[in-house]
Amino acid sequence: MEFTLDKGEARAVVVLKGQNISISCIGAGQLADLVFLGYHQGITLDRLRRFVLKCGDELFDSNEEGVLRVTSINSDADTNILYPGCRRKLYAEKFGKDKNGCRDLLASALGVPFPNLPSTINLFMDFELDCKDFSFKTRTSRVKEGDSVSFYVLKNCTVAISACPSEAGACKTEGKIEVKIQ
Repeated sequence: MEFTLDKGEARAVVVLKGQNISISCIGAGQLADLVFLGYHQGITLDRLRRFVLKCGDELFDSNEEGVLRVTSINSDADTNILYPGCRRKLYAEKFGKDKNGCRDLLASALGVPFPNLPSTINLFMDFELDCKDFSFKTRTSRVKEGDSVSFYVLKNCTVAISACPSEAGACKTEGKIEVKIQ
């Protein structure tokens, strides 16, 4: 299965154990978010002890079972589990815009109430840590055309992927996201 997401679109699909998911940038570079039903950011952080994903890392569900394993990251941009995903309220407060963020798009694609959506996995989103005051901020992404992240499915699940709708700030990107599931 293959599909393309335009900026501001999301789609959910059922993936089966043993399949591979490849998510790539088309065009000028595009941020994306990924989530699966049951994803648990806290358990994943506890297991990995870091925010930035590397090959071989697993993403865990609330039963502490690995669901997806990172098989490749072909990008200078970060793929991380730091942010929960942008949302309508954040766009309104930060940019004065009335639009859906990735969390809104993903919740709709999955058919779950917004408050029940787990935090997201941020693909191609760079950030900066300030260890003096324990803060972080988003940096302009280094994502470029052809960058990709791939996952191996360890457990049947429903995943959703979004192409970031942001048109302002550090997350401003242009392009599309291509998804291949084999």
